[in-house]
Amino acid sequence: EESLIDYLKKQISTLKLTPDEYDIAFHIICSIDNKGYLDKSSPKEGANLYDRINYAENSKKSTTLQSYERLVVHAEILRGQFAASGRIFEFDDVMRVFKIVRALDPIGIASTSSAENMMVQLEYMAKETQSAQTKSRAMVAHRILDLHKNLLENNRLDDLCSKLKISREELREVLNLMRKLKAHPASGFNTSGNQLSNIVPDFYLENNDGRLEVRLFYTNRPNLRVKQEMLDKLTSLKIELKNAKKNPALTEERNYLDEKIKQANAFIDSLSQRFNTLSQVMRTIVEFQRDFFISGDWSDIKPMILERIAEKTGLDVSTISRVASTKYVQTEHGILSLRRFFSESIKNNEGQDVSTTAVKEIVRDLIAAETPRKPMSDDVICKELENRGLNIARRTVAKYRESMGIPVARLRKS
Repeated sequence: EESLIDYLKKQISTLKLTPDEYDIAFHIICSIDNKGYLDKSSPKEGANLYDRINYAENSKKSTTLQSYERLVVHAEILRGQFAASGRIFEFDDVMRVFKIVRALDPIGIASTSSAENMMVQLEYMAKETQSAQTKSRAMVAHRILDLHKNLLENNRLDDLCSKLKISREELREVLNLMRKLKAHPASGFNTSGNQLSNIVPDFYLENNDGRLEVRLFYTNRPNLRVKQEMLDKLTSLKIELKNAKKNPALTEERNYLDEKIKQANAFIDSLSQRFNTLSQVMRTIVEFQRDFFISGDWSDIKPMILERIAEKTGLDVSTISRVASTKYVQTEHGILSLRRFFSESIKNNEGQDVSTTAVKEIVRDLIAAETPRKPMSDDVICKELENRGLNIARRTVAKYRESMGIPVARLRKS
């Protein structure tokens, strides 16, 4: 699998940089830890690099200023490392390359703190969203992290409302938005040892004041077309053959080029049809699971099987299955696999259909809230579900628990 470092290096290789800039960028990338932050530990004594900053004044500083000061420390350290080998770089040149690296994917890479990482995400959100409401909330959240982080950390919500001149309800919506941000820049990468594999979503779902809009990620839909010079060449050959006597060589060249252009157009058409199919499936899923995409609450997931989507789209079940098992969607609730939206149904005590996915999430929440010294057995979980109107056998609870990778109670005890 491709590592995060290799993923960043690949992006750098596509940029037009000087040899010196490449070297600086390479050293910056190598100083990023596995969470995506600039490594703050000193390579020599292992101390915190930021200890040299005056922390007595930090409570008075904005997050933006603190981040800049930390970045200055990293830049000076890097300049010193290059100077030791006889290479002298200006401070501004190093800072310019830091800016280039920090603009790479994933969003927030090479941040100096969790707060800065979230602020970068909020800046991107405010820039990209078409929803005025989301933009406004993102800007308020950015201001909280930049200027009033201490109030948030100390849960002084009334003081926050006073500073921001907003109501508690408005603050609640802003905090809900902040909870959906990535915990750290490398979130969305699967870790296996030191290897990280980036999950690139196939769709982007935007909630514009309750209107859900689906679009394919631009990077997943190449804009292919036959080169104009090839079309011009074919036209020229046809004219030349029309005005000339029989010429086997020219005829063979025309036929060859004509066939290749037809093949290219057929490929482009089939690719376009494939993307149309993907979009059709995703839009149908969104229509079916609208309540979940609005709330982000897994209890709002409805039972949905492959055959139902196939029926609605007119596509084959095998096509729906391939899309569901391999595609991801970026939502305001995170990057989600499409297969999570498909589930069978069970009846609750009122005779209503409930998604097995929703039941699994209830089981997950029950276990997450249990007392570590006295974890819940499957029998206890059964009783809790029964209290919620769900009569499910213990073996079924065990099957759900195991499917989520959660061990038995005795192994969860601590």
